[in-house]
Amino acid sequence: MAGAAGAAGAAGAVVAGFVAAGVALVIAVAEVHAWSASRSRYPRAPETGPDDARDVVLVLGYRSREDGRINALQAWRVRIALRSAPPGALFVFSGAAVHGPRAEADVMADYAAARGIPATDIVRERAARSTRENISCSLPWLREARTIRIASNTFHARRARGYLRELAPELHARLRPTRDFRLLELGPLRVALTVYDAVASLGAARATRAARAGSDRTGGESRPNRRVRAGRRPPEPIGPASAPARAGPPPPTAPRTRRTRLYGAAADPGDGSSL
Repeated sequence: MAGAAGAAGAAGAVVAGFVAAGVALVIAVAEVHAWSASRSRYPRAPETGPDDARDVVLVLGYRSREDGRINALQAWRVRIALRSAPPGALFVFSGAAVHGPRAEADVMADYAAARGIPATDIVRERAARSTRENISCSLPWLREARTIRIASNTFHARRARGYLRELAPELHARLRPTRDFRLLELGPLRVALTVYDAVASLGAARATRAARAGSDRTGGESRPNRRVRAGRRPPEPIGPASAPARAGPPPPTAPRTRRTRLYGAAADPGDGSSL
């Protein structure tokens, strides 16, 4: 009995060890993936806006709680913004009241103000209802920026940098890195956020494709027009579509002549060839 109990305990220890190793591996993979995402979609050759302009930190909103209080993800995004901002930066908080009574911008801006950010350094953009609108609705402040930083969780910020590159390439060149990654800052929650952001990215990609397809069906350019605009010729019609229809009976055909094959070559009597 004692031997059986000891063997069962040893087997349980081995299983527990494998589980722990698997969990550690998953966390490690998520950390490496997040680190890589935190460094992607930045300009290769950064540029700077007007020298007399301010550095701008754009803080992306997240759905608020029903009671109007800040939630953990909103607070984390604000902390990322605070630790990433250079001295004297302007903070633009973007987000409408999508899932709660208060605008996401107000919830996060109040949290930043409680941590010492003066009201003169805070802008509240309350119209955006998606990540793309976070960018598009904040363009008036981004255009006046000396440098730009986008603060959010790692993969969300990467997606927003892609939207900025699409909507305003000249402003994308002003991007500067944001400190949205710290090793083991979130622990196992990093895995959950990685999965969440992956699902959100897929949903955003599907919505973008659907919007483009709808534009093509309703009011977008036709495919031949897009080819011409891109410098490519549209496909030519098959057959003589522009030739007028022939009226009357078909013309007579020449009588078929008998061909004689000689030494592998075809000779037609009467065509001048001789043996």
